[in-house]
Amino acid sequence: MPRSIIVSRHPASIQWLRSQLAQVDLQLAHLDTDILQPGDCVYGNLTIHLVAELNARGARYFHLQIDLPAELRGVELDAAQLAALHPTLTEIRADTVPGQSPHLC
Repeated sequence: MPRSIIVSRHPASIQWLRSQLAQVDLQLAHLDTDILQPGDCVYGNLTIHLVAELNARGARYFHLQIDLPAELRGVELDAAQLAALHPTLTEIRADTVPGQSPHLC
């Protein structure tokens, strides 16, 4: 059965995600993609290579999207600050392109 998995180390993000999801089966600070099963739904702020890897394993990724102003970058947001930024969840799909590019764009 597919699981709902939160991946975050930020308390406000975890709190917000838990308020949005009907069920949370697992909460992790860091993702080990080896634990993923096809159909799992992962929620958080992951790097693109992890999104590609989890998608390749048949899991879905929902990005906690926040339009963060420059003055709040590097600041640990509390729940009120996060809510004021009107976060959303956006499903993201990614894959890798085999081989190495012979040049940079």
